[in-house]
Amino acid sequence: MDEGQGKTQDTLGRLCPLAGLGTPGVPPEELEEVAGEREVRESLLRLLFGSSCYFFSVESKSWDKAREFCRTTEADLVVINSNDEKVLVSLVCVCFRLLFSQEGTWKWVDGSPLTLTLFWEKDQPDNGGGRVSYGEEDCVQIRNTPGFWNDVSCETSLRWICEKGATLFV
Repeated sequence: MDEGQGKTQDTLGRLCPLAGLGTPGVPPEELEEVAGEREVRESLLRLLFGSSCYFFSVESKSWDKAREFCRTTEADLVVINSNDEKVLVSLVCVCFRLLFSQEGTWKWVDGSPLTLTLFWEKDQPDNGGGRVSYGEEDCVQIRNTPGFWNDVSCETSLRWICEKGATLFV
């Protein structure tokens, strides 16, 4: 790694720290990690965009397990607020879990409703198209071609994206 790349990685590490990766104030001995979680944290792709840090997973988990993981890193599953964020996410990923549905109303993890319906693939969401074998489809996956969304079961294992605000230094 050249000197410039090292400085960029160091700055990104300070702006986008993850609990358990040398985050100030979080001693490693206080982290309750299951075997392998540290390796997963270290292998996450980190990306700074606007005032948010995005952490892209390299493994698959159910929606509940993905959210639990994000929370252990002091983040949460991503909330997409603009078309620019949607484009960014769809360029980096193949399939990721995002939001969930409660009684037919799609909501982000912060409780805000999904208002940008242009994200859906044609004829989606369809809750499995009436096929019982698909079960309830109350979670979303991103497809990177052309970047539109599909509803899937929350038990489906997919990669995920965590998001947290960037740490500002004064």
